[in-house]
Amino acid sequence: MYMKTIRKYNRGVGVLSLLVILAGVIIVVMAVKPASVCEQTLAYDVGSINPKFNITKEEIVGLLGGAENIWEEGMGMNLFQYQPDADFKINLVFDERQRKTIAERRAREFLEKGGNSYEAVTKKYKSLLSLHKAGLKQYNERVASYEERLNKYNKEVAYYNSKGGASKEKYKELENTRIGFKSEVAGLNKTLKELNTLNSRVNTLAKEINKVAGTYNTKVAQYNNVFGASVTFDQGEYTGSEINVYQFDKKSDLRLVLTHEFGHALNLDHVENPTSVMYYLMGKQDLNNPKLSSEDIFALKTECGIK
Repeated sequence: MYMKTIRKYNRGVGVLSLLVILAGVIIVVMAVKPASVCEQTLAYDVGSINPKFNITKEEIVGLLGGAENIWEEGMGMNLFQYQPDADFKINLVFDERQRKTIAERRAREFLEKGGNSYEAVTKKYKSLLSLHKAGLKQYNERVASYEERLNKYNKEVAYYNSKGGASKEKYKELENTRIGFKSEVAGLNKTLKELNTLNSRVNTLAKEINKVAGTYNTKVAQYNNVFGASVTFDQGEYTGSEINVYQFDKKSDLRLVLTHEFGHALNLDHVENPTSVMYYLMGKQDLNNPKLSSEDIFALKTECGIK
């Protein structure tokens, strides 16, 4: 969730004229109009960093450099400058918002591990199930072929028995076939035993999948119960003299928050485009490659009086 503006920073003021009557002489005193945000560079420094954010000052300075580059490259101007001991501070303030973010991240990582475990077991199950189906299909085809040939053999034996017996050569041929059938049955029984063992492994994996799925679904329900509700809160705040960041999940989030708050430091309000840096919500912006939208650029050009 992007920040909701707490206080608008107004640098530009209108030109005022004061009429002072001294000794009967009218003296017109004109106030000098301050330079616009485009005519001066905002010097900033890193202020207070709560160690619970688990980020170094050097990392923050790097992200701030990235945030200022987004504005400066988009406008072709030098708008910001990191300067140690500058009065304008960037602070990371740890409170319930970041505490909940950390808890949510850990819970999400736990769910992702559980999901990976479920996928791994399911993948193994599908592999063994496919192997079992292919083996069973082949086994059934072998059995069908065996039964067809056995039926033909029995009919042939019955025929010769009805004729009082077969010749010596035919008897030997039929006997060899019978012995071959016996060996084939032994092979089929061995294959069936292997298939039954494989089937047992498949069933064991199915039970394991159901157990993992049950545990995972329980954790998902718990996660949704704690973190599922949509909550809106401020990630950062520009006060006029400093920027306070309260929440971010990843460094790419922090860079975008800093970029957004820099926009407020340039006296910009929120814009309507959800992909803009200055949109009030984080969600549809490109975190990996953030850049100014046409609305962001137009807002700053308007503030600076650039056509």
